[in-house]
Amino acid sequence: MRLLFLCLKESPTLAQGRLMVEIEDRMLQLFPGSVMYGPGYDNFKTCDVMEILEEYGGENSFDGIFCRVPERELAGDALGFHYALKYQLSSNLWNFPANLGKSKLPKLLWIADCWHLTPQDWRRVLLTTGINVVMSGIVPPFFDRRAFNFYFSRELQEQVTFLPYGIFTSPNIFHNPGVAKEHDILLAGAQVPEFYPQRAYMREAFNSSDLSVFEPPHPGYSQLENVSPVSAYPDYLPRCRISAFCSSKFHFPTLKLVEAMASKTIALCDSIYGIEHLGMEPDRHFILADSSNCVEKARRWLSDPDLYNEMAEAAYELFRTRHTLEIRLRELAELIPAVLNGQPAGGWAALSPNHRLVCAMRRSKAVESTEPGPVTTTRDYWESPVTVQKDTWQYWYRLFPVHQIDEGIALSVRIPPNVGLRMAAVGHMEVFKAQWLLDLIQQKNMRTFLEIGTGAGYHSILWAEYLKKSGRRGLVLAEDAIASNQLIACMSPQYLDMPLNRSLLWEGMPITGDIQFIPRAANRFAPLAGKKLDFIFFNGTANVWADYEELRHCVGARTIVAVNMYGPAFADRVEQARNIAKELGRNILHLDFGQYDSGLGIIMPEAFSA
Repeated sequence: MRLLFLCLKESPTLAQGRLMVEIEDRMLQLFPGSVMYGPGYDNFKTCDVMEILEEYGGENSFDGIFCRVPERELAGDALGFHYALKYQLSSNLWNFPANLGKSKLPKLLWIADCWHLTPQDWRRVLLTTGINVVMSGIVPPFFDRRAFNFYFSRELQEQVTFLPYGIFTSPNIFHNPGVAKEHDILLAGAQVPEFYPQRAYMREAFNSSDLSVFEPPHPGYSQLENVSPVSAYPDYLPRCRISAFCSSKFHFPTLKLVEAMASKTIALCDSIYGIEHLGMEPDRHFILADSSNCVEKARRWLSDPDLYNEMAEAAYELFRTRHTLEIRLRELAELIPAVLNGQPAGGWAALSPNHRLVCAMRRSKAVESTEPGPVTTTRDYWESPVTVQKDTWQYWYRLFPVHQIDEGIALSVRIPPNVGLRMAAVGHMEVFKAQWLLDLIQQKNMRTFLEIGTGAGYHSILWAEYLKKSGRRGLVLAEDAIASNQLIACMSPQYLDMPLNRSLLWEGMPITGDIQFIPRAANRFAPLAGKKLDFIFFNGTANVWADYEELRHCVGARTIVAVNMYGPAFADRVEQARNIAKELGRNILHLDFGQYDSGLGIIMPEAFSA
């Protein structure tokens, strides 16, 4: 089986980075002919998945895609600055991967965490990228089922296989070099009480005892060698008699468990979900304790050398026979081909919370309804290339000043046909959307506009600027969803939340004085009675149909209606837009912007040109 591995090269200064290097090397051996591709690799020169596939023989030369990319980047955020700086990436390489959903190959996503995305983000990411399998150590039975159901909806669980696997590590990184034990208790890891509640209480209990406690500084998570010091954790772990930690508020098996086993250091932790599936027994392979009894139980094993050695040897033997990197990767290499192709499988797949359900749902898919309705034409956005004008970019830049851009791109950006996504080149897809809509407005000579669901008011600003520069008399209306004295949480591509109010956000932009606001309240559109608008834009609101019903009297024969975030990740919004189009007797143009937010739905009076 030949796979395209999409991943970010990690720093070997961190223990986790060294583990990933071993994993990648071994996966290339287990899947001959496969390709590792992404930021940090020598062959990295494009973010576009379709271009990558073409470079290595085309889509038909691969059997699947294995994606190991952090959740935020997969959701559309640009790479963190540490990657851009470390690998000296130009801005057109900041958004990786792009166009993953365009490939028809089966896809597997390997994730370490799930709590960095909202349930809505997970739904959008998995549905629009066409992920078939999510492989993770934080899937039931190794994860709190209630939390799992919170992050991954029933709809996702009917379409995407969630594949659990047991934790593992490499004996090349974690082992026992025969050094003397210097400390009784090791307290390693980040101190985040809201996520690791027992860890904080254990720390207090052990520091209040007479036991020898070693608490090294946390090395951090940065991929920059000059920021994160070389991790010494594999060196000091075997020098401690007991490694104490907790399984987080979700009670999943942490890597610290097998890392301690591999180092012949006894692990002490609280309850863990699915521990029986790992062949581990509490108080035989690790000490089961929480903050109420951790000191007492630690003393029991520390005071009895025979008891201590018995547990250390039993844990070490279990690690060597069941939980090494080599064992686990061989198991997964046998399993991945079957689950990627939706076939019945044993092994770890037998523990999957939904593998059988997904297979059953695929077999029982009902024939889609043939009821007459609006025809939807889908275009990739580069099939209608636009030139991003200086003002379009500069207004976005002034609203979101943390975005960065190459000097030449600031004047205009031409996206030629058949060129893949270059989202990072101008900071955000909203710039392309805004220019595309502005071009449409100019072509149709429109003069009256309404933007609904806006927080930043970016599109309204561009329309007001257009009226002023063209000398046209018109009207720009925007729903005042956020009062001027309230905060707007603006998310930048670099994970920066900028809490601002509209007055600060619009400071120094006189054109905003030409926008009339409609406060969100009952009957808010009543003042528009009798007025036919040229353009109505549902920008981010989830209540498209309800708002349309209040605005029905404003839709004339030539009114164009547009819906943002239109596509498979937002099925409810698509259905509402189809209801509008059906009532108006029109068709829909879906302008697809890939997996990031699913694009625009345009409901125009006339048919769309080819």
